[in-house]
Amino acid sequence: TLKTSPFSDMTTTVSSAPYVLALYEAKIVEGTTQSNGTVKFYGVNSITRAEMATIVWRINNYSK
Repeated sequence: TLKTSPFSDMTTTVSSAPYVLALYEAKIVEGTTQSNGTVKFYGVNSITRAEMATIVWRINNYSK
């Protein structure tokens, strides 16, 4: 379990953080790496069809 968020725009105190971080640890979500090296989650934005398709594909192919 992560103690700190890898995302510069989401702290671990956000109510959805445990779920997002679990998906991050499972490599289901990765965030967007900025040119300065920070990673953003963009949790306030709507998800795109391509992002949803990627999540579904990764969950379908997930292995522990």
